[in-house]
Amino acid sequence: MAVLALISPFNLISGKDIEPSELFSAEYILGALAVLLFTTLLAGSYPALYLSGMKPDAAIRDQADPRKGSGLLRKILVVFQFSLAVLLITGALVASRQLNYMRSAELGFDKTNLVHIQLRGNLNREYGVLKKEFMRDPDIVSMTASAEPPYRIGSNSAGIRWEGKDPEQSLLVSFTGVHDDFTQAMGITMQAGRGFSEEYPGDMVRDTVANFIINRTLAGIIGKEEIVGMELRFLGLSGQVVGVMEDFHFQPLGNSIEPMALAPLPAERLQHMIVRVAPGGREGALGFMEEKWNELLPQYPFEYEFVDGVIDDMYRSEERMASLLKIFTLVAMVIASLGLFALASFTAEKRAREIGIRKIMGAMQPRIVMMVIRDFSMYVLISLLIALPAVWFIARWWLNEFSFRITLQADLFLITSLITVLVAVLTVLYHAVRIAGTNPVEALRYE
Repeated sequence: MAVLALISPFNLISGKDIEPSELFSAEYILGALAVLLFTTLLAGSYPALYLSGMKPDAAIRDQADPRKGSGLLRKILVVFQFSLAVLLITGALVASRQLNYMRSAELGFDKTNLVHIQLRGNLNREYGVLKKEFMRDPDIVSMTASAEPPYRIGSNSAGIRWEGKDPEQSLLVSFTGVHDDFTQAMGITMQAGRGFSEEYPGDMVRDTVANFIINRTLAGIIGKEEIVGMELRFLGLSGQVVGVMEDFHFQPLGNSIEPMALAPLPAERLQHMIVRVAPGGREGALGFMEEKWNELLPQYPFEYEFVDGVIDDMYRSEERMASLLKIFTLVAMVIASLGLFALASFTAEKRAREIGIRKIMGAMQPRIVMMVIRDFSMYVLISLLIALPAVWFIARWWLNEFSFRITLQADLFLITSLITVLVAVLTVLYHAVRIAGTNPVEALRYE
């Protein structure tokens, strides 16, 4: 019943689509039985081997008390459980910080209040009419169009040339066609020169002639002091560089920024319309655009998406991983706490006589509590010494998958250590207080 109740939350977090009926399939039932059998054998093997190896004469003389001995296996298991918990705690913190960093990082353009409308089929032929009508609304700041979604440009090519370029230099340059006011509508800052505008119709592609805007990365590779005005040849087009824009993330933030060139293309060759609406004017602008769209193009549905929402969806897999890590961390901490609680209970009974003698000799209750907590803190310290270096290497390996990533800071490991120690202290505190408050006479009568 618990599994059935948790299917919907699990599907939501993991992105899966498991139907309740699948739980009653032969494959699932056989798998569950196999796991149950394996777990039972694994859990019962140690006590079975221990009891079968017990000497009969020792058992008769009551010398086979399981509380005697070092309990090395129990301690190793507790250390292992807390090491795993430390790994998961730190992993969850790292994943959450990286996800927050990607969502809040500067992208080089203003993703808020940016509407993306795909011009399917021949709708791009209506771009001029749509722009003229849409721009009548004061809540619409600017409009442009592009050959690809401006936040997911994947086209690149070799063969770019400029005067003085090393012929042996191999370079892949990303490219997309755009329309007037692209940098303005996207909120991209110009480092030098200007953007494309209807005031400069000569920028537009004509046969094999067109002007370019390049990003700062490409300008740095070219390495000239005066970039604006230089001649550039790329993808069969020849023209001048009229502007250098600041770098912007035209791919997911995990990818590095590549050199890029833009050229203005006629709207009939572009498939994506970008509309910048005024802050606070989303609802009014969308209502106006839908009304005009239905007047001009009633045969086509008005479909749109906000760019900031699309970009957030790009990191959905990282978000699911962070959520799953948090759940696994909670489960690991509960299991580790149960193991430590059991060990503390076992040790408390084992040391009852020792504690009784200490109390008769004058040891105060707070001192005994601290002594018991200190002893168990050693297991947590060993866990931290094992797990923290390991998780540092694992986190660095995972973060290397992202070109733009957080820096591992000491506070991550400090927070993990504090959480682990706090959980361990709270787990042991009950037994520490209980054994410290035991009547020493009853404790000595134990043996």
